[in-house]
Amino acid sequence: MNAELVAKQPLVIKLGGALIDEPGVRAELVGKLKALHASGQRFVLVHGGGKAVDAQLAKLGLKSEKRNGLRVTPKEHIEQIVGVLAGQMNAQLCASLLDSGIPAVGLSLADGGTTYAEALPELGFVGRVKPGNAALLSVLLASGFVPVLSSIAQGEGECLNVNADDAAEAVASLLGAQALVLLTDVAGVLDGRGQCLPRLDRSAIDQLIAAGTIKGGMTPKVLAAHKASAISGAPVLITHWRRADALAGLRQGQAMGTLIVA
Repeated sequence: MNAELVAKQPLVIKLGGALIDEPGVRAELVGKLKALHASGQRFVLVHGGGKAVDAQLAKLGLKSEKRNGLRVTPKEHIEQIVGVLAGQMNAQLCASLLDSGIPAVGLSLADGGTTYAEALPELGFVGRVKPGNAALLSVLLASGFVPVLSSIAQGEGECLNVNADDAAEAVASLLGAQALVLLTDVAGVLDGRGQCLPRLDRSAIDQLIAAGTIKGGMTPKVLAAHKASAISGAPVLITHWRRADALAGLRQGQAMGTLIVA
């Protein structure tokens, strides 16, 4: 049993846009979340929606650019991005959760001063998010609700686009989360025999990268997870969203996937 996961604090679960774009995938994912909620585990969902944003911008003939993983967001883009993330994507996800009996509450990062954001003017309406006030989320969690946060923040009266991974890190840090869970399309980090590694720290990560065991797209994913653990102070679990027991198992401190610790 992993002692890091045995706590009363909530989980913070980050959902990539690819997991909620497709209705069939979203329905299956909601079933996993329903089982987790029924177990008594408190959790907060943080979501992006990059694929849907790309589609909306393309529909309007607006060209999207990214720098170092962050979407450049000029003034003519921000209204569309807010509409997709805080509107369309958040509403669709909450509707699916509510239909299943999960008492979801749709929010943005700005609601209740949950976070605050510092604008990055060189990228347009983009912000670097920091933990703010935990009161709203704490009240909702204590009352049995599931907060669902879009990655839209606010800075000096303006809506700002925020990287969803960074948003999840800030929320996990704010709540003292027992773990930050990154739901992906992989079971975890695999060793040379194809077996899922249960736990990694920075030393082990560096050794596996040097040996070529961690390679390709998994390298930045693992390094980002380690950074998230260091920033949020919570262990980060990389696991496949389709593993029905992966989420419910966290209730008993069973990390089914790869747990990354700072």
